[in-house]
Amino acid sequence: MIVGPIPEFDNTPGKTKTKRAKRGRKAIKAKDATQISACCRTITSRNPAVSDNSALGLFFTCPGSGRRHGTVDSEEYHCTIHDVTFADVAPDETDVSIFSLVRMISIYENEADIDKNRFLMRSPNHNFVTIDGAEKAYTFYKRNCEHVLKASLVHDGSKIAMASKEVDIEISQLNDLTNAGVQFPQSNFWEDVNVCSPTAEGVDIIIYRDLKNVINAVGTVEGMHTCIFLTPTSEKPYDAKKWQALGMTLISLVRLGTKLLAVSSPRGKQHGALTERIHWTRSISSENQQLPCGGTSSGTLV
Repeated sequence: MIVGPIPEFDNTPGKTKTKRAKRGRKAIKAKDATQISACCRTITSRNPAVSDNSALGLFFTCPGSGRRHGTVDSEEYHCTIHDVTFADVAPDETDVSIFSLVRMISIYENEADIDKNRFLMRSPNHNFVTIDGAEKAYTFYKRNCEHVLKASLVHDGSKIAMASKEVDIEISQLNDLTNAGVQFPQSNFWEDVNVCSPTAEGVDIIIYRDLKNVINAVGTVEGMHTCIFLTPTSEKPYDAKKWQALGMTLISLVRLGTKLLAVSSPRGKQHGALTERIHWTRSISSENQQLPCGGTSSGTLV
């Protein structure tokens, strides 16, 4: 057996006519690439004070006016939310969070019984909340709390997801309340919001802009048992002829057996409630009719 050396391999690559193709997507050159940018103001801001949207949380509590010490936010805030209290319902209310107002508005608008309404609003464990209540509560805070106003202005409109909850309610429902409350004030104002308790059956509430509206509205109601008339609260003076026409219309109701109560509403400094009562008394006296008299804590009955 003859043992010889191992021949060397030729590593020289062979020449072929085929070209090696690159696999995958074709690279886009920088000059041909379309510049796409998405700006999210509450996330991409370099200033942490601008990107802070914690005031939009459902359990946010306004820290009050002034500067927020211990934070990067050096702005001066002028909030009036602490000047508004629920004195008629809960005079010792200490929870001024957004959720607290949502709960109170929701109970107030859905419970017709006055005593039960007050009891439930005083009970912090009764967590009855509605979407409509959240929308009105956020609108009220945006009007009276500059922290919520600022966070609402810089919010990019994305959905807010809460990381924790402080009440025994599903967190998905709390997220729905929060997002509904944040979106509603973007296109609505507190002056246009109407917060009212549910009316009992057979009770009609008529809001008028002129005394003629009262005359027309009263004529469409049949079988009226009691009519409570609140005098105008605007500073606009009304002509004596309009008062006389209104007096004749209401006196016709009294002749049909309707009980009439007239409440003198507070007005401006130029035209006080006393002037309103004088016009009202004169219009009634001209017909030589007597109306029931009485007193109430909300005004003076003629």
